[in-house]
Amino acid sequence: MDFKPEQPKTELRTIRDLRLWMEENGCNFLSYQIDRAPISEGFILAKVGTSFQWVFIERGVKRVEKVFDCESDAVFHAYTQIKDDSWAWSHLVGFIKDQVKLTALKKSLQRRGIHFYDDMIPYGGKDDVRYRVYVHGCKAEAVADLQRVYGR
Repeated sequence: MDFKPEQPKTELRTIRDLRLWMEENGCNFLSYQIDRAPISEGFILAKVGTSFQWVFIERGVKRVEKVFDCESDAVFHAYTQIKDDSWAWSHLVGFIKDQVKLTALKKSLQRRGIHFYDDMIPYGGKDDVRYRVYVHGCKAEAVADLQRVYGR
């Protein structure tokens, strides 16, 4: 996965600026809580009292990774982490058991000129694999119809 989001047009100074940049570039917010709905696992950028915290949450356990005195420093730190995280920009389009359906999905994406990444995982054990197909950034919006057919 070699997707990289566009550089911000102006310096990101606030949490709101960061969230808007992420939205404009098609971020997948499942693992990032940046001025949005709570997540169950991933990273959180939050104002706590007069400081700002970069927090990692996993299995309900929160761990403060860094504390910042000023919002712009916290935002810069979060930005540097998020822009290089390829999973932050990945959107699952297909979760497929059948190779015929996998081939059909890939052909549909190729016809549309949409770059994708795919892999396979042992879902129910080594003899029960699932194929996953991802698109990056804002391309997820362009393939919402395929996601309804081939997604979970």
